[in-house]
Amino acid sequence: MTRHNNWYVVYTYPNSEKKIYNELNKREITAYLPTKGVVRQWSDRKKKLEVPLFPNYVFVNIPPKDMWMVLMVNGVVKFVSFNGTPAVVRDSEIDLVKRLSSKANVVSNKNFYIRGEKVQVKEGVFSGLVGKVMNKKGMTRLYVELETAHLMFSIDIEAALLKKLD
Repeated sequence: MTRHNNWYVVYTYPNSEKKIYNELNKREITAYLPTKGVVRQWSDRKKKLEVPLFPNYVFVNIPPKDMWMVLMVNGVVKFVSFNGTPAVVRDSEIDLVKRLSSKANVVSNKNFYIRGEKVQVKEGVFSGLVGKVMNKKGMTRLYVELETAHLMFSIDIEAALLKKLD
């Protein structure tokens, strides 16, 4: 009999995503914790850190019958649910997050799109990606929503790589 696994999103206690991710791996539960690099400034030094792309969330790939095993991990609060049903994240959305979180941000000083405009990336590694524009401090920032989980993330991208959608 074929075992069917789904991607789910678990909500965690603050700042415990990495600990939960490691514990899930120890228990041989497939988990994914997308991260992004940030530079943190202290009074005496700067340090580059990897922080969760979605604070308080970890993705797990399990059959529905094994959801209880995830809830037994210390720090896991609950599964993200809609109308009482745990949200299933499509494989294509997980692949998109993996693709985006593995690439460096592209920064531009061009600023000719209007905030809230729906656009599509026309070339490059993000080709085909659709989102809404958020201009910030001379950069074009594209916000992307994972529809099935209602999670949002953003990328900085050259405005020249975008095309407006109606």
